[in-house]
Amino acid sequence: MRSVFAFFHDLDEGTLEASLDELAMRSPGDPATWQFLTEPGDPVLYIFVQRPSNQTFLAEWDLESRRALTDALGGAVTVYVQADVTGRHPGRAEAIQFLIGLLERHEGVATSDYDEDHCWTAAELRADAPLQGRAFFTYPPD
Repeated sequence: MRSVFAFFHDLDEGTLEASLDELAMRSPGDPATWQFLTEPGDPVLYIFVQRPSNQTFLAEWDLESRRALTDALGGAVTVYVQADVTGRHPGRAEAIQFLIGLLERHEGVATSDYDEDHCWTAAELRADAPLQGRAFFTYPPD
């Protein structure tokens, strides 16, 4: 599974969840997750709010990438969103659409499984221009 992330500093979970309710639908039977659909009943993204206690994956990042994230946010991550792309869809366009919607509502930055070396802003995602040789959420070159 491939994932994209939106990181925030100084954003409360209630405000974030209200924005997720505007952008996606809550998963049936699991009110703590959301789905981003292209068509009814066909989720492309499965979305989760992650709390600071669940940030163990950041420990896998190198120190320079963690510092870049903190610098881009102006402080430590207080909450983040993880959106997993299903294997049934390429998902890049939907991931970018979702992240732009979220980052236009709240100051934050985005990364993906392939982009932890750069924190993307809503403007950069909207422009869809390559940075450091490739566009957001594209496989790294071999």
